[in-house]
Amino acid sequence: MAALAGTLVATAPSCAGSGLPEVKGYLNGNHIKDFFTMRSLAVRTVAVVLATAAGFPIGREGPTVCIGGCLGYGIVHTVAKRRMGEWVKLGATKHQVSVALIVDEERFQHAKRIGCSLGGAAGIATAFNAPIGGILYMLEEVTVNSWPPELTFRAFVCSVVAALVSRGLINISGYDVGPLLLYEENSAEVGSWAWHDIPFFVVLAAVMGLFSSIFTRALLIVWDVRRRFDDYVYAHIFRLLEVVLLAIVIAIIFSVLPLSVGCKDDLENANGDQDLHYVMHHCTDNHHNSVATLLFSGTERAVLHLYSRLSGNMGLSALAATLVGYTTLAVLIAGIAIPMGNFIPTMLIGALAGRFFGEALQQVDMAFDISSPGVYALMGSGAMLSGFTHMTIAIAVLLSEALQDFSILTPLMLTIFVSHFVSHLLQRRSYDEVLILRKGIPYLEAELPAKMDDTCGTALDLCALVPEIAQLPPEASVRMVRRALQVWAPTHFPIIHNDACIGILTRTRLLAALNAFDRATCSSCVPCPEASNHSLINGCMGCLSIPHGGPHTRTMLDEVDVELGEFIDNVVATSPRRHCADAEDVLLPLHRFMDPAPYTLVGDMPAMRFYPLFAKSGITAVAVVSRAGVFCGILSRFHLLSSESIEHGAPMVDNSMPSRDACQSSASSSRQAPLECNEGELVGDYTDSREGPEISI
Repeated sequence: MAALAGTLVATAPSCAGSGLPEVKGYLNGNHIKDFFTMRSLAVRTVAVVLATAAGFPIGREGPTVCIGGCLGYGIVHTVAKRRMGEWVKLGATKHQVSVALIVDEERFQHAKRIGCSLGGAAGIATAFNAPIGGILYMLEEVTVNSWPPELTFRAFVCSVVAALVSRGLINISGYDVGPLLLYEENSAEVGSWAWHDIPFFVVLAAVMGLFSSIFTRALLIVWDVRRRFDDYVYAHIFRLLEVVLLAIVIAIIFSVLPLSVGCKDDLENANGDQDLHYVMHHCTDNHHNSVATLLFSGTERAVLHLYSRLSGNMGLSALAATLVGYTTLAVLIAGIAIPMGNFIPTMLIGALAGRFFGEALQQVDMAFDISSPGVYALMGSGAMLSGFTHMTIAIAVLLSEALQDFSILTPLMLTIFVSHFVSHLLQRRSYDEVLILRKGIPYLEAELPAKMDDTCGTALDLCALVPEIAQLPPEASVRMVRRALQVWAPTHFPIIHNDACIGILTRTRLLAALNAFDRATCSSCVPCPEASNHSLINGCMGCLSIPHGGPHTRTMLDEVDVELGEFIDNVVATSPRRHCADAEDVLLPLHRFMDPAPYTLVGDMPAMRFYPLFAKSGITAVAVVSRAGVFCGILSRFHLLSSESIEHGAPMVDNSMPSRDACQSSASSSRQAPLECNEGELVGDYTDSREGPEISI
């Protein structure tokens, strides 16, 4: 099963790991390549089942969020695709007035991100049987700044329905695996916690905050070491063999580790929960091995044993051996090529440490009674999870809902707070946030970084110089559009009229227009002489000298709404025609399918004013103008990501910056000189946030 899981992930490498850094990057307003596809959905679903069945110390919550988010993304993409267009009038004079269907691409992207959030909340609600916890989990993942008010009710309905459907399917199947964790029904007789436990809870939380920081750094070290082998020729074979070898090592350790402790009499747990099952391993009848019980019962059943307030003591040696062995294996598998979650393993590690602490306290003579070690196991889980994920409210509610016991909420919140405080002092970012940085996933902080405010103060300091050849008029010839696409790699093109930006066109729409023009003009396709080394726009009427396999070589109509594509076809087909020899001089009415109301910034606007547009509102690009309204350049979220002051995102090629004097000069002198480019040269190369095949269900 381990070999099969590794083989499947080799066909979709984006399925390796939890997927939460990629989901966070997407919900932040960025495109994540090859993540929301049918292949990744199928591979992640099957591979996480195989990896869990193979015995890896992993959880299912991370892949579950990704699976739910992928389904939500696909459903919204399919259902809302034809409902995101509106007919608008364009032009200022009677000769320019026309009606065009403009697809609200930003609204469409926003809707798909909401679908992803709803699917992720439903996934958590299903995994933990905790609808409210699912909502709060995604709320902390998305961050409050990017959480639309209407999303709360939708997430509430989605989570409740998911939890009900999951419970119904479980009841039909005859299995009882719905609740992840559950206190015993008669545990109230034992009691929960008392005030004299609070100091011990605080000490435990501080220790777990320290331990979670060490655990996070150990995971990152192993992850970095494993990534060094990615550039080798046979890296894919090495990753598959690594999965198989680790599965063998884990099986051996799980089998040998129970031999390090003795057996316990089943009579010691006669008053325990009847739903708890014990593993004999090498023990005789009516005896069991505590280490084997924790390792072979599965992660969720092991947590049940640790949280139990009615079962007898497991023994300090058994808990210590299991804690050391399981934690070591959890660190060693960081970054291997299987879908995995770290939430439940971290919960188990915290429960082991908390149970050890509780049983150790019970062996100390005190003037008062210490609460059950099961309560300390719960506190250890909450503290470890908070220190590892840097989440607070979602952890408290998830555990309380899954336990079906809200009487424990107050001390649980206290331990979460203390652990979070200690962990944040030692490790400013959580594990997933560090992976966002190391994977180069584009991500904007919710607030403007202080360094950026000091070094890149205004919009003019960050905007990119757009060469004159890429500044298109409202009606541009086919030759002019081809040339602009050839020399300007960024994804937004200004439409300039009288030195003013009257709209913005994306590369997607320009290529769709050329595609429509070629279909309307050519009856047969004549490939370019250099077609073997360069990609064709449509296979006829010429080609763009863009290197094959680059970020802009795929079929653009996959990214354009169907109705918009049909509209562009009609616009181009009805444009004035000339002789075939002059086909490249045919004017394309770009003003009819541009964005006629782009966001516009004055060049002197400070970064602290416009940064929230990108970080909180999901804006992808704005036009920067002078105080007189003269166009200066394009500022996109990629320029913010590529700034040296931003810690997240992959390094990008630095674009030339227009000077303040050039922007504030007169209209006649502000137009940049034509840019001299060699054939096939791209200016300002970076990747489109909206490109890539989308899942359609």
